[in-house]
Amino acid sequence: MHEALEKSKNRTKCFRRRRLLYMGLLALFFQLVSSGVAHSQNNDVVAQNKKRITGKVTNPEGEPLVGASVSIRNTTIGTATNNEGLYIIEAQAND
Repeated sequence: MHEALEKSKNRTKCFRRRRLLYMGLLALFFQLVSSGVAHSQNNDVVAQNKKRITGKVTNPEGEPLVGASVSIRNTTIGTATNNEGLYIIEAQAND
């Protein structure tokens, strides 16, 4: 009985470590993807030459990704998602 309990605990620890590793890799993947491509759900004009880009970053299951980097390609303009996976970037219209 003790062996079965110990095996169960070890499996749980392994599963948690593996899940943490996969989530870390997934977060890294999304950071790499979002640094080159910013997909936004809608765009609002803020001022004559400025644009507000907003969106939500999620994992394949639709859960929000907290702290994911989002940037505009070929610029230094970027931000990170909030605790709901949402982001806002204000940029020049030609960025």
